[in-house]
Order: sequence, then C-alpha cells, then structure tokens
Amino acid sequence: MGLKPQVRVICGGTDASIYNEEGIQMVVIGFGGKAEHTKDENIAVADMGKALRIIQYIFEEMSG
Repeated sequence: MGLKPQVRVICGGTDASIYNEEGIQMVVIGFGGKAEHTKDENIAVADMGKALRIIQYIFEEMSG
C-alpha cells in the first residue's frame, strides 16, 4: 500500500496480549481514534477509511 508502519508500544490492554500469551501471534492495527475512552472520543472519516483499506489489503494478500 506504500505505507510505512509506525511500530509503537501501547500502554493499555488489548485482546492481542491475551492471544500472544497463548502462542497466537497478534498485532494491533491502529484505526486513528483520538481521545479514546473519553466523552470526546472521535475518529476522522478519512482515518477510518484508511484503516479499512489496510485491512482489505491484508486479507487480499493472505488469500493469495
């Protein structure tokens, strides 16, 4: 897709950590949300669209 991944450590719990502990390798794909878990939580439509395109690309690559 021409994107450069931004690998970051996040300070919060995700289901990925549970799967990784069980030996199932997982990563978290950010979706562009801002002010998570607050009354001001939001996401730009363009960021949501980008996340969707990334997931579609991954599925297409995996289905060969």
